[in-house]
Amino acid sequence: MPVNHIWAEAQRNGLYISVGTFYKYVRQIKGKPELIEMKEIKRAEIRADRPFGILHMDSTTFRCLNGERVYVHFVMDNYSRKVLGAVPSYSSKSEVVADNLRKVISKYKLRNKPFELYCDDGPENHGDVTELLKNDKRIQITKIVANYKVYTSNNMIEAWNKKFKRIVLKKFIVKSFENLEEQLPKMIDYFNDLKLPVLKTLSPNEASAGVKYEDIGIKSKMEEAKFLRLSQNQVLLCNTKEMSQKINHNCANN
Repeated sequence: MPVNHIWAEAQRNGLYISVGTFYKYVRQIKGKPELIEMKEIKRAEIRADRPFGILHMDSTTFRCLNGERVYVHFVMDNYSRKVLGAVPSYSSKSEVVADNLRKVISKYKLRNKPFELYCDDGPENHGDVTELLKNDKRIQITKIVANYKVYTSNNMIEAWNKKFKRIVLKKFIVKSFENLEEQLPKMIDYFNDLKLPVLKTLSPNEASAGVKYEDIGIKSKMEEAKFLRLSQNQVLLCNTKEMSQKINHNCANN
């Protein structure tokens, strides 16, 4: 797990310190160097103000332990980062991608509800996907192809693809395509229940259900913890001064 993900989980379990302070402790314990500030690439901020207002769609590929090369096609909600749909396949055919999108729309009752769909310009996002959006009049989707020349981005789900490989696939060992089909729902449930720093320690499931950061009371608990630490430090400082005075007094008498 990345350090900031560990912090998010720990904060929800009673460790009320900031992520910056947590990183300082980690660097002291592990001996890691200070973080290097990366040059930021300016892109348009694509942020929804409600669940299911903006969706992202993308595919990734990897090899199972038996050598099989497989694809997983994802649909993700922008607002909550919740993975709404995931389908494994041996190919990147548009019919598989379209079927995944169709299932997401049906499962989350998104017919006759307007929303935006971001995806890249790969062939898997044309063909059957285009036909689905064109022919089903109940689907009110504005399809937007990510184009870096005009600073639009599909990077939210592209970042998820990396997390899927670096976090989820390290927890769930995928032996074969058949094994992937069996474990993929468990993988998605695992991620959707993770406490994410980008969601202020909320999980995707919580955010998609409408839970707000203010609802979990972390901010007030952080303030209480800060006040308690200050009080404890003051008591410790007073005790240290008192002990020092006693030692000096005893030394003078002797």
